[in-house]
Amino acid sequence: MKVYIFTDFSLDSGHLIVDDKAKEIKLENLKNFNDILFVLPNEVLNYVNHSKNLLNKKNLYAAIINSVNLINNNDRSNLEVLECKNTEEDFFIINNEFSKLLISKFQKLNSKIKITSDLLFFSELFNRNIVFNDSVFYKEGGKFYKLSTQAFDLLELTDIDLDTKSIKDISSVNLTNINFHEFNIFNIKSLFNFNANKIYIYASISIVILLNIIGFINITSNWNQIKEMDNSLSESYTLLYPEEEVTNLDNQIMNKLNLLDNVSVPEPSVFSEIIYNLPSGVEIIEIHYANDLTQSLTIKCLFTDSSQEENFLIDQQNKNRTLEILSRETNNDIFITEFKYEL
Repeated sequence: MKVYIFTDFSLDSGHLIVDDKAKEIKLENLKNFNDILFVLPNEVLNYVNHSKNLLNKKNLYAAIINSVNLINNNDRSNLEVLECKNTEEDFFIINNEFSKLLISKFQKLNSKIKITSDLLFFSELFNRNIVFNDSVFYKEGGKFYKLSTQAFDLLELTDIDLDTKSIKDISSVNLTNINFHEFNIFNIKSLFNFNANKIYIYASISIVILLNIIGFINITSNWNQIKEMDNSLSESYTLLYPEEEVTNLDNQIMNKLNLLDNVSVPEPSVFSEIIYNLPSGVEIIEIHYANDLTQSLTIKCLFTDSSQEENFLIDQQNKNRTLEILSRETNNDIFITEFKYEL
């Protein structure tokens, strides 16, 4: 089996592994998609291990989504569960936005592609904790995790041994027993039959033409209204800036806006966005904002177990937050961690 490992979240490029050889290539330059396993970032295709103890698929999928801490999105309604082909307890969760992105990248195929997440891929391939590129893939407490090396260092997990792996190491391993999901790529044009729907197509075209005719009739009256608005705007500008002559109103207004943009003022929206978009279930016990030269935000959080803290770090990593751990206190099963954000 050939393997293509994506190197970015936009799914534009990656490493293609064929037999014992590997090369970096853009997706658009691939000529043959047959028998390729596409490995997506776990941030795009989230791997979940879940017991298949419910016979009703709708209830099973709901249970799988509810069992996962939401990282990128607090709306569960736009999440979809995908099943693995060769196992009953391995699933993927994909956001509708990424599902559409995946379809757009492979729309010329109009068939199925094999996909898996890098978290499941590396756990099956090496069966050990590894470092690959700038990410750490490790197992703790029976669960698999993926973190950036920077976020992993914040955890200070000294009891976890890591092996550094490269593309060359992957190309030398047997890739025949890797689990995957067969994702349907379809061409939406094939859903429409012109002969069967030509009445509706003609009706739609007629409506569009009619609307354009109505719009053309209104052009003259709208143009007069626009001229009146321009005159009112010029009068208002003259009242605000009586010493300036109105020569090019658009440029003069833009210059005023640029002056406002260059004024240095506090931006509470930055740290408000951080606070209001923290993962659900995280209990904040202290917040401190330092309005000095660096402008930093410090929050102290209470976690009930270490995995909750790990999920918090994963959430902040996926939201591109730059933070550091200032202190960590433990008392039995309670963790109190203080984080500092550079704004």
